[in-house]
Amino acid sequence: MDAAASERNARDILVARGASGAPCAGCYLVHDQRHTYFLMSATTGEVRGAGSAVVWESVKRAAARGNGFDFEGSVLPHVEPFVRSFGGTPTPYSIVRHTPSLGARTERAAKRTLRRLGERFQLS
Repeated sequence: MDAAASERNARDILVARGASGAPCAGCYLVHDQRHTYFLMSATTGEVRGAGSAVVWESVKRAAARGNGFDFEGSVLPHVEPFVRSFGGTPTPYSIVRHTPSLGARTERAAKRTLRRLGERFQLS
């Protein structure tokens, strides 16, 4: 995924550094024409606020691009208050996992099979 996003200039890796110059927080973002997706982050915990600073910089960069910012469903009980602190609007979304329609099940199975064949044989 990283190679594809990098080829298309569709990813950012932001790193915050402490006074010593050592990395103390970072995040990985991918973006398209409409949204920036916050895929992962990490912090050493050594510099207070470094994680928040990296997230805030990510939000600002998305806004400068004219993109919406998607925290990617961060609803874990210990993460969700942090995400809400940035002032966004939670947007519920639904995923349909079952349908009684034979036609829809057949279409989904065919797409899944084609995707797996494409992965196995490196088809584009």
